[in-house]
Amino acid sequence: MILLLTMLFLTWSITSAHAHIAAGDNVLTDWHWRWDVISVLFIFGTLYIRGWLRLRKIGGEAKLSQLVFYALALGAIGCALLSPIDDLATYLLIAHMAQHELLMMLAPPLILLANPAPILLWGLGGSLRFRVGDLLTRRSVIRRLLNFLARMPVAWSLYVVNLWAWHYPVFYEAALREEWIHDIEHILFFLTALVFWWPVIRPASRPAPVEDGRRILYLFLAATQDTVLSGLIGLSSKILYPHYETARRLWELTPPEDQIGGGLVMWAVGGVTYLVAILILVDALLSEGRRKSSINRALAQGIENVEGRVRSEHQQGNPDKRKNDFFAEAHSNVRSSVSYFFSVRATTQTKKPTTEIRVTQKAMTPVSPSTCCALPLAKPGPKPPQKPNVGRHPSKGPVR
Repeated sequence: MILLLTMLFLTWSITSAHAHIAAGDNVLTDWHWRWDVISVLFIFGTLYIRGWLRLRKIGGEAKLSQLVFYALALGAIGCALLSPIDDLATYLLIAHMAQHELLMMLAPPLILLANPAPILLWGLGGSLRFRVGDLLTRRSVIRRLLNFLARMPVAWSLYVVNLWAWHYPVFYEAALREEWIHDIEHILFFLTALVFWWPVIRPASRPAPVEDGRRILYLFLAATQDTVLSGLIGLSSKILYPHYETARRLWELTPPEDQIGGGLVMWAVGGVTYLVAILILVDALLSEGRRKSSINRALAQGIENVEGRVRSEHQQGNPDKRKNDFFAEAHSNVRSSVSYFFSVRATTQTKKPTTEIRVTQKAMTPVSPSTCCALPLAKPGPKPPQKPNVGRHPSKGPVR
């Protein structure tokens, strides 16, 4: 919000000078109503509002803050490409740097804070929503490509290489001469910034607290290279971009002063954005540490209470062995629960739980007959009576 107000103030201060360009129009009224940009903003804005209302109706995750973030992001893109800043970028390096910062430092993080992917999907129709959703499944090619681009080394490298390449004088001059090259420059600035801010904000998942340190280092390195680049531009002893030497002068700014101002805008806006993001991550890391400390203190207090009860039972010499065994078993259960709690928490923070069924060696071991639950054997009953010895004398043999 602070950055947006800063950019709007910069736009107002530029346009309030009532400078006139070659066509003789006032800069204050020189808005570029590009229908390609307006159409894209209208389509994505409509889809987001429609999906947000649907999720809100069914009780899904559709927060008002997300809608505000998305509206501010679209406003920043419109301000960069439709407002007088786009025209002033042809005459002033200061305005051109402000335009780039809107497309890289303001609009992308605001869009990611709005969590656009699921809400835009809900904005589509039923059949189309399922088709697009199939393209984003975990094993799809698009999803694998996105996961690869969202890795910190890859995202950082893409962003930095693209940033430095377009500020090289040859490519920068080409973008100022040809409008279609200028459009490609803006698209690449915006897309690489989205990729860069994705590992920091992570809108589609909940990053583990252990990643906060990595993200802080990630932003610190980005802020360092941004400071170096802005310093090379602002402190250069020669004019890096000859286009601004022949462009019409506004406010009676000389080309060296304009170049120093462009470097200051790049350093100030980028530095403030990186600093705010780093402070937020540091606060989240410290809050997680305080929460873990409070949990550890509570668990340690519970263990001490159980140990005290066990100790008191033994000191009293209670002959009831079962009672003492109960407290000893409770003490062991508390210790095992503590270790299991932290092991499960560490596992769930690093990767999602799986539902695999594993057959262990213990489960494959046959059970001995002595331990199995068998039915009791029946007691032997009385012997059946024998048949009488009919037709035979017991001592003299058969009767004739």
